[in-house]
Amino acid sequence: MALVPIGGLFEAHLTVSDLDRSIAFYRDVLGLELAHTIPSRHVAFFWIGAPGAAMLGLWSIHSSPMAMRLHIAFRVTLQQVEASIKALRAAGLTP
Repeated sequence: MALVPIGGLFEAHLTVSDLDRSIAFYRDVLGLELAHTIPSRHVAFFWIGAPGAAMLGLWSIHSSPMAMRLHIAFRVTLQQVEASIKALRAAGLTP
């Protein structure tokens, strides 16, 4: 049994060198739905599948929050997150 039962991928973030070109690629070539942009932060978000199911964030390399690690997030319930803390610690890991 998995320590943290993952139900799927909720979000992933990528750093891109040309945000406009990347938006065109993910929207026009791959067919992802553009969900939201924040022009002042040079970032765009796409839905993957149905809106609200999963998302992809594209951050311009010139404005990405480099002090913050870009990340992926898995789909789990709040109850599973809470239970995973004890399970991870029991396995000798620091959550």
